[in-house]
Amino acid sequence: MSVQAIGVVRSPYKERFGTPRQATVWEQSIGNAPQDGEIHLIGDPRYEHALRGLDGFDYCWVICWMHLNTGWNPLVTPPRGPRTKYDQRFKEN
Repeated sequence: MSVQAIGVVRSPYKERFGTPRQATVWEQSIGNAPQDGEIHLIGDPRYEHALRGLDGFDYCWVICWMHLNTGWNPLVTPPRGPRTKYDQRFKEN
């Protein structure tokens, strides 16, 4: 699969520590208040047609590439509950 960037996200959150896990949970984040981010689209005429009407929506899905991630681990520890590592591809029922 080939991925081509059509923009960048600018955010005050530069590290995972101090970054809210969910958009509505901002306590104990930078400044203990919600912070704004921005999406800057590349000015390319090829994307104008695809993005037409986007300003008429309240929300949109953004697929991003976490370029600052220095490693990947197949096991993750959930933020709540038992401190047991799980394979992130599978979820227990």
